[in-house]
Amino acid sequence: MRTQYRTRYDMLIRVRDFGATHAQRFAETSSAHAAFAIVATEVSSRSARVARKADARQQLVDALARAAQTAWVLSRTVPELAEHADGPVRMGDRQLLTFGRGFLAAATPHAAQFAAHGIVIEGLGSQIEAFEAAVAETATRRDELRQTRSRIKASLTRALEAVDTLDVTVANTFASDAVTLAAWKRERRLEKPRPRARVVKLAKPAVTSAPAGSPAPPEALAPATAAETGAPEAPAVTDATATKAA
Repeated sequence: MRTQYRTRYDMLIRVRDFGATHAQRFAETSSAHAAFAIVATEVSSRSARVARKADARQQLVDALARAAQTAWVLSRTVPELAEHADGPVRMGDRQLLTFGRGFLAAATPHAAQFAAHGIVIEGLGSQIEAFEAAVAETATRRDELRQTRSRIKASLTRALEAVDTLDVTVANTFASDAVTLAAWKRERRLEKPRPRARVVKLAKPAVTSAPAGSPAPPEALAPATAAETGAPEAPAVTDATATKAA
């Protein structure tokens, strides 16, 4: 379901951009303006929440990375800061918040030393709170999830209906402009998500061990030498002996 929504939103973004590029070519009374506005509203409402969280997260990660480098320098005189000298690496949102709070608790008693190196510990606390608020804005409790999905579906439906309206309006407006009409069809296409490749595991062949004392297969046996069998070696036949025998 997420892939389907993602595909539709990608199409709406392209439609919004098409409207921004060609808006002046529609008559002022054209229904296209209202339809493009609906699409743009849907795209911006979703993008704003995601952007706020991403921005707050990046600011916190950058601040913690600088503070961790400063902690490494200060650990020469404040040894207990050594364990906080590594910045956040590949952490989820909750892990990042836990890491930030732990760093803040360890660094607060040494706020003056951090300030001397350009790190304001109070500011770090504000960034942690800002990111926590952004996470809370995008997260929903289990009992709110159905309502959220219903709102998303209704909003998406309005935008898709606006695109259907634009199919007619754009076709009429650019009936004699094959290039622009082709561009519209390309931008409003709804690509089908690619199916995931299935991984087929092949069964390993059963390995059976030969019974003890059983002879090796013929191809594995090398011919025995005369020394190994105790039989006298046959004399080599040379040209001289061959002549004599003749």
